[in-house]
Amino acid sequence: MERWNWVFVAPVVMFVAIFFGNAFAQEGTGKPSKGEVMQKAQKLRMPFIANEGQADKRVAFYAQTFGGTVFVTKDGEIVYALPGRGKDAGNKSEGPR
Repeated sequence: MERWNWVFVAPVVMFVAIFFGNAFAQEGTGKPSKGEVMQKAQKLRMPFIANEGQADKRVAFYAQTFGGTVFVTKDGEIVYALPGRGKDAGNKSEGPR
């Protein structure tokens, strides 16, 4: 009879230990401060290329990223050209439209 108790009690104890162990381990991981975010953002690098006729005349700089193309216009606007899903999905964008 004592063996049957362990068969049911042991999994419950293991579940509780794992559940509460993870809950306490993640307790200290709050949101980063604005200063921390700004410090990390300053380390990010995106290789912008000056537009010398490769893209639309309104584009000053552009960069190819893993998620599409980022354009900076001469007016200072940032335009993201995300890949499509239709028949034009494989075509690269020529600039903001």
